[in-house]
Amino acid sequence: VVIILSLVTGNVLHIGSENRTTDEIAVKETVSFEPDGDDFCYEFSLPETVDGRCIAFNTAHFGSEVFIDGECVYRCIPGKDSRTKSTGFRWNFVRLTESDSGKLISIRLVGPYSGLKPKDYYYFGYKHEIYMAVIEENALSLAVSAEIFIVGLFLLFYSVFILKLKYTDSGPVFFAVFSILLAIWSITETPACDLMFSDSYVTMYLNYYSLMIMPIAFMMFLQQIYTNKENIGWIIFRFAGAAIIVIRTVLDILSV
Repeated sequence: VVIILSLVTGNVLHIGSENRTTDEIAVKETVSFEPDGDDFCYEFSLPETVDGRCIAFNTAHFGSEVFIDGECVYRCIPGKDSRTKSTGFRWNFVRLTESDSGKLISIRLVGPYSGLKPKDYYYFGYKHEIYMAVIEENALSLAVSAEIFIVGLFLLFYSVFILKLKYTDSGPVFFAVFSILLAIWSITETPACDLMFSDSYVTMYLNYYSLMIMPIAFMMFLQQIYTNKENIGWIIFRFAGAAIIVIRTVLDILSV
């Protein structure tokens, strides 16, 4: 599959500070540090022939604006009345016309708070080729995460429906839940996952909550395999983990 995808995505150009291809285009970076969120601006010249291709880039929480020769052609920034300053995990596609060939493009990324650095690489190519390129780059991570997810589901099914928890303790169940959460978190960490959901907040919340619940499930699994199961430390850890989830949720509702 990866070999086939490589043939399809051969015309996708990677642009940015990461040395991904030999066809690197020089990018000028300008940073403005602000108390409410750092402002990053990346400028580079478009190729001489764009022919309906796109500029695409992945952002996590960052608002974005795209200018071609000073004219704003794309904007995704939360308004002042927005419930959250984050735009979630999303892909931004800017379709180019033939009149944009060779022009200067400026991509402005605005952070929701200070100290956060954006992903500073971009894709140039046809939209379907960019999709394939992103999937190819994340194929191994997705495959491993999918395998972990399937193993977790099998273990959960086996413990609950086959053994019915009569001949074993609940340790395998907690380990199955931990495996499933680990797989979900790993999948949502890949940029390819952001292509699967039209709502950019879905992957963001799946990522956050799977990461926060995962340690609790793992600690409950460890509790089952240790002889000292009634130690108060287990209870403190579970309540601390639950408190973090509740506080994080409340702060998000209040847009803090």
